[in-house]
Amino acid sequence: MRRPPINNLDLSLSKIFAGPKSLKFEVRIDAFNALNHTQFTGFNGTANFASLTNPTITNLARENGNVVRQNGFGSVSGVAAPRSLQIVTRVTF
Repeated sequence: MRRPPINNLDLSLSKIFAGPKSLKFEVRIDAFNALNHTQFTGFNGTANFASLTNPTITNLARENGNVVRQNGFGSVSGVAAPRSLQIVTRVTF
């Protein structure tokens, strides 16, 4: 069973301002998961079979298009954090 893909893009923008003598100011903005793609972190990959000779999976999350088990086989149990921004300032002398 394959896990869902991870589509993650982190971006950073910075600007350095010159101060008096050798003083420098840097302002930086970091964006983690900048495109805000949903990152699925956990899913139930355990299949329970009816018997050794009957390969019918008995713990499916959906039956006839309806959700019957919240934590059944193939169900997603969590997501990673959404987009987050970070502002950084630095003074170099």
